[in-house]
Amino acid sequence: MNRLKISFIVASIIILVIGLIFTLSFNNKFPSDAALACFIACKVIVSLLFIGGVCFALMSNAKTGSSATIVGLGILLQFEPLLVRFLLKRDINYNVAISWSIILISIALYVVIPFGLSFQDKLMVKSDEASAANEIKVMPEKRFANDDKE
Repeated sequence: MNRLKISFIVASIIILVIGLIFTLSFNNKFPSDAALACFIACKVIVSLLFIGGVCFALMSNAKTGSSATIVGLGILLQFEPLLVRFLLKRDINYNVAISWSIILISIALYVVIPFGLSFQDKLMVKSDEASAANEIKVMPEKRFANDDKE
């Protein structure tokens, strides 16, 4: 394993630890058990999706920016528990239902995007193969004794 992959793993662990610190440092008293369960489920799901994205980036051989996109979205998704916490602690009608909707929509998008990117990668590889130019073999230059006399 090279140094770049090790530093990527360390940075990913630091991101997860920072998310855990945010979770533990705020007030974790929720108005109901359903709200607490929604928040915990959101935090666990978001963390697992990020770990899955990091594993995909480490094991993928894609030459495009698919891995960076998936990891970037995983980092952005780490802020979702803050939004869910904000919604759950407000006195809004159906705050748990709205939070679950946000969680499920973000999961669906995060799962669909890698499949779309892998499909796009396959199309790009086919397109590159179809548009590849015919190569002409380079021949060594032949020089004659009378080339310089003109």
